[in-house]
Amino acid sequence: MLGSSNLLGLAVSDRCILAAQVRVSRDRRDLGPTAQFILPDNLSWEKPEAVGTALRQFLRQHHFSASHVVVGVPARWLLAREKEIPPASSQVAATMLRLQAERDFPQDLDLVFDYIGSPNPARTSRVLLTAITRQHFDRVVRMAEEAGLSVTAITSSTIALSAAASNSDALLSVVLSHDSAELMLRGNAAPRMLKHLPLLAGDKIPGNGHLSAGSLLTLGSEVQRAIALMPDDGAAPANRRIFLWDGVGLDSDVAESLGQRAGLQVRVLDSLSALGITSHRPENLESGKLGSAVALALSSARPERLAVDFLHTRLALPKQHRIGRQTLLGIATGIVLAAALGWIVFDIHNQQTALAELKDKLDKLKPSVKAAQAVVDKVRGTRGWFQTRPPYLACLGDITAAFPAEGRVYASMFSFHADGKGQVAGKAPDLESIQRVQERLLANPKFKDVKRLDSRDAGGRSKETAFTFTFTYIGLE
Repeated sequence: MLGSSNLLGLAVSDRCILAAQVRVSRDRRDLGPTAQFILPDNLSWEKPEAVGTALRQFLRQHHFSASHVVVGVPARWLLAREKEIPPASSQVAATMLRLQAERDFPQDLDLVFDYIGSPNPARTSRVLLTAITRQHFDRVVRMAEEAGLSVTAITSSTIALSAAASNSDALLSVVLSHDSAELMLRGNAAPRMLKHLPLLAGDKIPGNGHLSAGSLLTLGSEVQRAIALMPDDGAAPANRRIFLWDGVGLDSDVAESLGQRAGLQVRVLDSLSALGITSHRPENLESGKLGSAVALALSSARPERLAVDFLHTRLALPKQHRIGRQTLLGIATGIVLAAALGWIVFDIHNQQTALAELKDKLDKLKPSVKAAQAVVDKVRGTRGWFQTRPPYLACLGDITAAFPAEGRVYASMFSFHADGKGQVAGKAPDLESIQRVQERLLANPKFKDVKRLDSRDAGGRSKETAFTFTFTYIGLE
């Protein structure tokens, strides 16, 4: 690295998240902010987004600045089984391991698989097939996203710590915390067992650093059982020792007692200098407790070297590219052209069929069309008589119809305007006759606003009565 980077490691467990930030430069590993986030009683992994929100606030309060993180999960969340594979390449070995995973692990569990070890094309090899439930995997990813972090890898905290402490060649690695121990048994080439060992409530490690008798007995028995059941694969005698990471501050006699029970030499580490950390902050948490988180932060610099990474698993199904892109494009183009040509032929056939049907219908309709055309010609010949007739003629006809047929009432003046308003004046023998004419006009819906302006004697020797009507003619609307 030419520059320097701030790297973050998160070691998660059921109720706790250990966070450590390390600044890595060319020749230095400086410890940055560290903190322990205890999940409040109202939070749990069933709500990873809420955990992520709380974690984001917690990291800000403790001045964490790194955004890329490697997350380590406890062995309690993992399933692991040793598998023997014949000489094979990495691709063939991955296929065999996927088949064995489907056969050997519960089918009702949605699991994400990876393996620890390296297949050998020349001879039989052993690997540790490891799995995490999809539920735990998704919860970790959603928690990190909600916390504003970009996940670089998801791995085992114990395996990362053992590798960072350069003790990957030890026969057994034991990572001790306040309420549990994690054991990783290693063969000649790769880990062969990964196990979570809970300490009962009564056997938890006291604050004074003494391992209780019950805890020592449980741990020692489990170590003896693991070593006794391990087949001899030719491991060098120098490797038959126990690497113990002390995350609780044990007394020196505890390691000696554990070594005596197991019959192996125990090497105890609890200092971050064993991980290559150059400088410490006096206000940080205890070094031993921080071991897993610091190891995870250091692995962020080279995540491709992680023994197991569920985020970039080697057992993911490879993308299939059986047909080249150009070939696929040519096939698709041919299909489109064939479909277009078929559609054109089909459309022409349909149009020809429809045209033939229309011609047949026209031949059958010719007599009816000829008769209808004769009626149309007659109507067109008579239409001019009505469309060119002046509107006042219709009005005059309707007024004439309102006068009595015997001629006793007659009109002497008639006027009509373009807006339909008109006036008629005349004479009648008496008022009663005038009244009947007005009533007929009012009864005709073609007239409105019919009013009689006056009615008076005609004068002179005549005994007739003169009258004048105004009206509005609406008969042409």
